Amino acid sequence: DAIEKHGRDLHDPRIHFAIVCASASCPKLQRFAYTREKLEGQLAEDARGFLADPKRGLRYDAARNDLFLSPILKWYAGDFTGQSSFWARAKATVSGSELLEFVARYAPAEVAAAIKAHPPAVHYFDYGWSLNSLDTHQGTSKP
Repeated sequence: DAIEKHGRDLHDPRIHFAIVCASASCPKLQRFAYTREKLEGQLAEDARGFLADPKRGLRYDAARNDLFLSPILKWYAGDFTGQSSFWARAKATVSGSELLEFVARYAPAEVAAAIKAHPPAVHYFDYGWSLNSLDTHQGTSKP
């Protein structure tokens, strides 16, 4: 919890894609150390990688124009929309244009283009709290 709070103090929402809680739905543990010199690129890579993962981060159904996202984006919507005060976070929309702008910035190109052309309906995955494994995503279960 202390690491997550310190990371959030950086005021960069991409930190949520670098924090690993060891559950099946959390971001993957990276094989590199975060360094001051490389942090910008590392966080961008983490955001792109997480949102390219259809089991953890983002899945787009083009036929229905439905966007399925990790609940991390809902839980910390204020961080992703720039509304980081307590009251602003409490009122932050979890499917509004600011959130979609953030997602489009790091989503795969074809999904980003679709979001910009026709804003999709936003839905959220169930979060898989089971212990993450080394080789596969373990499905989902509710807390």
